[in-house]
Amino acid sequence: MLAAGWFGKVAWAAPVAYVPSGQCAGYPRLAITAPKGWCVGLVADARDGLRMPRRLLEVAPGRFWITDMGNWEPRRGRLLELRTNGQPGTAGRVTVLAEGLDRPHGLAKGPDGRIYIGEAGSLWRTPVGAKVERTPRLALLRDGRQRPQRGGQGL
Repeated sequence: MLAAGWFGKVAWAAPVAYVPSGQCAGYPRLAITAPKGWCVGLVADARDGLRMPRRLLEVAPGRFWITDMGNWEPRRGRLLELRTNGQPGTAGRVTVLAEGLDRPHGLAKGPDGRIYIGEAGSLWRTPVGAKVERTPRLALLRDGRQRPQRGGQGL
């Protein structure tokens, strides 16, 4: 499930089934504790293809990337994109950007503007574009430098 907070901004992801009651910024309202003045609304769920979402990141206005493990088996994960038109209460569209990921959890925007995706045992990055470009797996060194990892399953 993906939930929206005040003004329809996507706030977080969780694989738990909640029963909607009422409205929140035009979306079905969920009975989840939120700060005063905020509410949580259902933006996407299993009907939109979500199986086991782990992280959510706004990569550009109206574009949200989601790491979805699929299940606990290796290589069942996906990188998804939820596109919205910015109008509260309107349905977004979920598409698959990459498949076969190994239990993806991490998702962050780096200082270089690329999106870093953490899988079980590996890390890779891609620019935000029309197509996901998986760079070699990276090992991050203590001094902040990076080097490609060697061996293992590779990408």
